[in-house]
Amino acid sequence: VVLCPTGFTEEQIKKIKDASEKVALFRSANMSIGVNAIISAVKEVATKGQDGFNKTVPLTFTHALTALKFKIGFPATVKSITISGVYNKAVYTIGTGWGSHEKVIGDYTVNSVDDIIMMIPQTLPFGAQDDPRITVKYTESTQGGEKTISASLKGLKWDEGKMITYTLYKNESLEYIYFDLNAGNVE
Repeated sequence: VVLCPTGFTEEQIKKIKDASEKVALFRSANMSIGVNAIISAVKEVATKGQDGFNKTVPLTFTHALTALKFKIGFPATVKSITISGVYNKAVYTIGTGWGSHEKVIGDYTVNSVDDIIMMIPQTLPFGAQDDPRITVKYTESTQGGEKTISASLKGLKWDEGKMITYTLYKNESLEYIYFDLNAGNVE
């Protein structure tokens, strides 16, 4: 039995734990992790034959999406971070991955550097007319007043299962602000 939904009550979780003592049961609150775990387990068991069910099966966990994190390298309060002109809808097929069709271009916005945006893996740009961008609205602690900075994301690649950190820096001596988009901030 495979259970992947969220929102179970404490009583339901206890019943699931009790049932797992009698029935082979896999529960994951994250469908992507659950699917990857099952695929990995089935592949491993399929190569071991009948006695494979009595052996430990290593599970490799990956995520189907790319995580984008943000940092500010100087005292500031972020009002919003927007990733625009990127794919935000696509079809994922287990076994083959992300399809190259049915993709829709859109925007994502968060209101804190603590937020993580989970993105469809993609290589930017998509075409000559597209301009994928990151835009940050912020207030500097020392100077006040809302400011906006924007940068193109063209030429960047977001790989499946990776976490990428984009950092906004301020060069005090030259008094300009810039993004670090290519400094190898990939986990």
